[in-house]
Amino acid sequence: MRIDLDQEDIQAIAAQVTAEVLKAIKPIVGKGQPTEDTLMTVDECAVYLRVKPQWLYKRTQLKEIPYVKLGRFVMFKKIEVDQWVDREGKMPQLNSSKVFNK
Repeated sequence: MRIDLDQEDIQAIAAQVTAEVLKAIKPIVGKGQPTEDTLMTVDECAVYLRVKPQWLYKRTQLKEIPYVKLGRFVMFKKIEVDQWVDREGKMPQLNSSKVFNK
């Protein structure tokens, strides 16, 4: 049996297959990547910002970074952290003066 398809049919099939594959792999590929509405723990936010958890605890204590307190847990909304970084103008830096002041 032979089926002849024109270019338009092939493109439509390819588009449908692509959409189905993307829908199927999105939960797998997206794992570990915070989305806009993600609540992050201190450790997750520290990894995201590339800082130490202690740095985040200090910023929350000083009320310098937006956070949410859920019971005894400190959490960070990704979208608010992103907006905070935008306002600050750069990603936070660890204190490097200890490295250079020997």
